[in-house]
Amino acid sequence: MKDQSWQKTSGYASIPVLLWLVFCPPSFAEKSDAEKYAKPMTLATQEFEKGNYQVAQDAFLKLVTKYPSSAELRSMLAKSYKRLGKLDEAKGEFRAAIQCDANYADAYYELGCMLESDKDYRSAVVSFEKYLELKPSSGQRKLVEDRIQFCKGQI
Repeated sequence: MKDQSWQKTSGYASIPVLLWLVFCPPSFAEKSDAEKYAKPMTLATQEFEKGNYQVAQDAFLKLVTKYPSSAELRSMLAKSYKRLGKLDEAKGEFRAAIQCDANYADAYYELGCMLESDKDYRSAVVSFEKYLELKPSSGQRKLVEDRIQFCKGQI
């Protein structure tokens, strides 16, 4: 009799699991997205490194449109915007990268640099400190600490 009662409830027990899978897909889906955009991202990054910022921007924008939750792609798009002098768009994309992944340290650093240039020293300090919190053993640690001290001296 115990086996029969288990069989009656076993169908219902799988419904929450099914709903969870539909509404909260496993994180391995993100890895497959990263694998999907790895090659086009590499090509876009090569264009960026060659100084072809417009070509890189167009490629990163296409990728971000397809994979909007990638902090890495958004940061590279932001760097392209920055090199093209589209500073408001760049700051917006760095902020979007942080929203996508609050632990993406490089976006905090880049945003901090831009805020420092804008003389928004308080916000720059916050960004730089978050960068160091996330990347305590960064090779840029001394440079970032110096920038923090400079910004604090301007407040």
